Amino acid sequence: MSSRIELRLSPSRAAGILAALPWLVLMVFSLVAAPASSLWLLLLLAPAGIMAVRQFQRCGLLQGPGAIVALQSDADTLTCQLANGETRTVRICGSSSLGASFLALKLRPADTTSRTMFVLVLGASSLFGANAPETDFRRLRMWLRAGRPTTA
Repeated sequence: MSSRIELRLSPSRAAGILAALPWLVLMVFSLVAAPASSLWLLLLLAPAGIMAVRQFQRCGLLQGPGAIVALQSDADTLTCQLANGETRTVRICGSSSLGASFLALKLRPADTTSRTMFVLVLGASSLFGANAPETDFRRLRMWLRAGRPTTA
């Protein structure tokens, strides 16, 4: 039986930039490729920019109703607390990544099959700075590696 883990996230510009990075890469690609192939690629700039800003706000600044501000794990369940105060029981998708200094978790609410959520947790040993307490980060990482039930 494992003890309860309560990991509270703090706002982090580094986490926001890392979360927005795929959208920023798409913007650079469309800027570089548009003159060589088709100017229609420039139409990707606005949606990619909007998504980059939304990811930065949601994962970095922890703003917006869908932003995850805390994670709690008990023996066999993981719950997340959203910025709007709502608490949801979630399952971890197989496409999540666990590293020594970061957790990139794709979460699916247990009560539905739609709409996944994303949270990026950085430990103190990361180059970018932490957005979570190191001891809670380590405990959650070990729980995810060894103590959690099968993923969705």
